[in-house]
Amino acid sequence: MVKVYVAGAISAPCPQDLKNIGIGQRATIKLIEKGYLPFSPFLDNQLFLHKEGMNITKQMIQDYSIGWLLTCEIVYVLPGHENSAGTQREIDAAMEHNIPVVYNEDDLVAEARRIKGLVAA
Repeated sequence: MVKVYVAGAISAPCPQDLKNIGIGQRATIKLIEKGYLPFSPFLDNQLFLHKEGMNITKQMIQDYSIGWLLTCEIVYVLPGHENSAGTQREIDAAMEHNIPVVYNEDDLVAEARRIKGLVAA
């Protein structure tokens, strides 16, 4: 299984708008169905939504995600990331550590094949 970090905008202009989280979760499920092993900050939304009364900061959550990103073989960036400073930090971290960054499913499949010889449907 190829380990894939799912990157993309999580925050939305309106805190009640969970559209981005839904997009990320659906993309993550699709990757699991296709045989990838994704790490997805979109599944960690509970850390963002329920950190009241806990000693966890946004920076700690971002550091946690980057730590996992560095263990992945590919970073898969979802559409709509263009104005996300957090996603840009993830892309920069991947590039700094020579982790391939892809922006669509075709490139993800090609990169996975290159890395592992995996054929993803």
